[in-house]
Amino acid sequence: MDTIRLSDHFTYSRLLRFAFPSIIMMIVTSLYTVVDGLFIANFLGRDALSGVNFVFPILSIIAPFGFMLGSGGSALIGKYRGQGRGEMANEVLSFLIAISVALGTASVAVILPLLRPILSILGAEGAMLESAVTYGSWCILGTPFFVLQTFFESVTSVAERPKLGLVSSIISGVVNGVMDALLILVFDMGVKGAALASVSGQITGALIPLLYFLFPNSSPLQIRRFDLLWGELWKALSNGMSEMVTAISGSVVNMLFNIQLMRFFGSIAVAAFGAMMYVQFIFIAIFIGFSISSSQPVSYCYGAGKNDELKSILKKSIHLILLFGVVMFSLSQIFADSAISIFVGDDSELKAMTLHAFRLCAFCFLFCGVGMYGSAFFTALNNGKVSAFLSILRTFGFQLVVILFMPMVFGPSAIWHFYVADILSFILTLLVIRIYSDRYGYR
Repeated sequence: MDTIRLSDHFTYSRLLRFAFPSIIMMIVTSLYTVVDGLFIANFLGRDALSGVNFVFPILSIIAPFGFMLGSGGSALIGKYRGQGRGEMANEVLSFLIAISVALGTASVAVILPLLRPILSILGAEGAMLESAVTYGSWCILGTPFFVLQTFFESVTSVAERPKLGLVSSIISGVVNGVMDALLILVFDMGVKGAALASVSGQITGALIPLLYFLFPNSSPLQIRRFDLLWGELWKALSNGMSEMVTAISGSVVNMLFNIQLMRFFGSIAVAAFGAMMYVQFIFIAIFIGFSISSSQPVSYCYGAGKNDELKSILKKSIHLILLFGVVMFSLSQIFADSAISIFVGDDSELKAMTLHAFRLCAFCFLFCGVGMYGSAFFTALNNGKVSAFLSILRTFGFQLVVILFMPMVFGPSAIWHFYVADILSFILTLLVIRIYSDRYGYR
């Protein structure tokens, strides 16, 4: 099968082929957390599951550094490649790799000492608190590798080697699963073992693409000696700000959600939310993978001034995302019982609450993909402000309506109606895409 170049004309088939490795890559990446959840829920119990879910939003604040540099940097690299400035693209790649490692290392020093106090303030206590601290502490130590891994998830597509990201994710996913089985079942290391398994997968996922770009390869990109490109760093940070905003605001929202759940229903609701999110991670990963990969040819077309192709990619991408949404919603309703049962074991009370919440939340699959793609689309156009605007409303502003205000008006159970936020984001994203059509020539 021929290699797909960013300069090609993208039919529906070619766009799907180009995006497919990234979609699978993101699904596999999401399985790191899912596999941990599977072992924790089935072998360590409800308190451990609640504790891991409580600390997860804090850990999610770390990932944005890699996503921000990866998505923003990829848009910049794609633009330079479209302009025929290949050597500059290599220097930007190399510099951003170094920055990713530096930011990941700094995050360890900042977050690790504050972990227990933050968890206590958020309401974790007893066995749930101890599980959260243990799992979170070991995961935080792996932050430099985690940031680098998330950085490469975007870069492999702009390097026209999305299969590299896929292979890397599969191998690291296998490492994570094997280590979960060994450390939890064989060596009885509990949540510490689950955390170490995740870190092992992240180390693997970071080193494989790093070594690929470090040595001569068949892609257009390779690590080179570089100057301190502070101006390019600022451009990458500005371009990728929406991904940073998305992850941080999403983490804050999850923290608020946990607080509200504890207030309305107790720790069982936190466990239910965690089990539900493990299933949802896999579905959402499809949208994320498609948005990451399909935005790379957008940045190339923008740099090359190919407006007709840009319009074509946008139209086809939205059509495919809407199709994905219908398929995922249908599958979520058909297999909800089986999927949820994997993460709740024999706890019938937990299963009933989780199943009810998941069936309601699954309506978001019909709408959320367009919001995610819209943010990635404007990042690819090097318009970080619009991308960040869409992201912060989708992941924070509209979500607050569901978490804080809907329970006040409709009662505590209204907190499970996540999809309201995604409907609002869906409408806003389509409106903003239309408003900017003349500016970027894709009307």
